[in-house]
Amino acid sequence: MKWDHSKVKYLEPFYYFAMSSDFSKLEYMQVSNYSGLPVLAIRYVKEYAQLLTEKQPKLIYRCTNERSDEFVFMDNGFYYSFPTYGYNTFADLLEGLKLGFSDCNRKYKVENGQLKEIHEGSPGSSEGEVYYSIRKQGFESFTEFEDAFSKGFPTREMYGEYLKLKKIKDDFGFATFDEAHVFDILNRKSLGRIKSLYEIQMILQTEKPRQENGTPKWYLESLQQEGDTLERDQGALEKFLSTNQQIVNLGVYDPERKEFKNYSITKVIVDGNNVTWSGRNKLAGDRPRARNILLVVQRLREFEFRDILVLCDANLEHEVEDKSVYDELYNSKLIRSVPSKTDAKEFIINYAKEFEARIVTNDNLGDWARADEWVRNHAKDDLIRFIIIHDEVQLAPGLF
Repeated sequence: MKWDHSKVKYLEPFYYFAMSSDFSKLEYMQVSNYSGLPVLAIRYVKEYAQLLTEKQPKLIYRCTNERSDEFVFMDNGFYYSFPTYGYNTFADLLEGLKLGFSDCNRKYKVENGQLKEIHEGSPGSSEGEVYYSIRKQGFESFTEFEDAFSKGFPTREMYGEYLKLKKIKDDFGFATFDEAHVFDILNRKSLGRIKSLYEIQMILQTEKPRQENGTPKWYLESLQQEGDTLERDQGALEKFLSTNQQIVNLGVYDPERKEFKNYSITKVIVDGNNVTWSGRNKLAGDRPRARNILLVVQRLREFEFRDILVLCDANLEHEVEDKSVYDELYNSKLIRSVPSKTDAKEFIINYAKEFEARIVTNDNLGDWARADEWVRNHAKDDLIRFIIIHDEVQLAPGLF
């Protein structure tokens, strides 16, 4: 069903017009008449709005008499007029047209439930009946209703799901809607932080929009094809979970356990000493910088890590060049000093073992890997590398 614009011709000029000005700030004066200058009666609301935007009059006259009711402004020897349709301001008129009403009395009567006073003809033919129907479904305007109906959405709820997935797809640069759908599933806190491949796949299949002829055309897919089995689809989905950068930013996929683990449940230990020396040259007389810790922590939080602990040597606070920043981080309990006479690196590794934590460091832990089986087995997957350039932190994508 296509919305018949012939029933609301007054809507056509506004339908293709997007407001770029704030007309609510115009000032108005009520007058009973105007004369003395040529009058240009503007036909379409779009053109009148463009004139107001270009000429920016300081005052709009609302002229009401027995013959007319108009918005009028004067510029360069001309009066420019447009019917008020009973609205007090031009901004109110635009809002009424957006909802599908040319006459404010009709709009107010419909909004107050007085449909019988404006209903003429067969059911659904009047603007009031149509407006009431689409608002009951949750749509905000005729424009939204028509766009939804053209895409096959009978309700605002289903249309809202489309808009949500489209926004995710556009904002994060996904190629297809099912990729955006997976991203949405992985972000759902109600599902827990560890999601099995089977769970992700079943939700994707269950929630996939369907029409009488199958999947709607707008729902472009790359991870699942119509008629494919779960087993055949798993390969494409696993590759997507393991390699797509936006997904990698959310968490890590374990191919052996076939589950996705969001970073937000992972404890992260920051090697404070290593981070403070990033970009510093000890031979040139540089000192470690506590601000590096702040930058790295902020970046980790952007990637949804929540359980973050910075471990440092006890003497680091006396070495940093920006002690006030260090003190602030320490007082906020973000930084902890390892016990005196304890090797910070050893303490960090033992802590990571106990809590299954990941370590943020650019130290390759070569000496420890030779002596410690856990380090050899976990260094590649559990170390997060980083780069700090001009106070911008990048986490190494290959190891994140």
